[in-house]
Amino acid sequence: MGSASPSPFRYSTVRHVRRLKPGPFSKSRDYIDALAEEFYHSCVYCLMPDVFGGTFEVEHYRPESKFKDLRSEYSNLFYACRACNGRKGKKWFEPEPDGAYIVNPCQDAMGEHLWFEAKRAKPRSKAGKLTEETLRLNDPNSVKFRENVDLVIAEAWTKLVGLRKRRPKVVKAINAEKDAVRKRHLETALEALDGDVEKRVALLRQALGRQGHKV
Repeated sequence: MGSASPSPFRYSTVRHVRRLKPGPFSKSRDYIDALAEEFYHSCVYCLMPDVFGGTFEVEHYRPESKFKDLRSEYSNLFYACRACNGRKGKKWFEPEPDGAYIVNPCQDAMGEHLWFEAKRAKPRSKAGKLTEETLRLNDPNSVKFRENVDLVIAEAWTKLVGLRKRRPKVVKAINAEKDAVRKRHLETALEALDGDVEKRVALLRQALGRQGHKV
């Protein structure tokens, strides 16, 4: 892993191909665990990782009020934070080439329509603009939350880099130590260090799973 900390807020340059085949279930909410895994525990629209809290829901790309036959169809379901899901709601814009519609991450490469600059979503197309406006991706609270998330990730990343550099030195000191008491103290310190590493790795893997970063 490099020293520069990554961010979960980068839209994919390729469309998402579904990996899982859960169900079938008669109730869409029964797909929530599969959808969380499918979309790397992040909202498909704003990319917020669920590891940082908040409520995440099953989102019907084609609204169930208008497409009742698709209400429990896995290919129509996404993982979304409550804010994005609520703002999209029952709105529907028929997808058309070069038209304005809500970007579909399984049919579109999100990065062709949206990108982040200074934690603000910037549109690259009519569809991106409509998506950003409909979901209010740049409301002040969302932008501030992204900034805070990136700060937490940067801190965890920097700490992890330092811990991994420190570990060989502790191991070397243990191997060289002759005094049993001091050796045990060093071994205890190593156990604590490894626990700290494990905790940060778990956080970073869940937060950055969509980006494919090696932690």
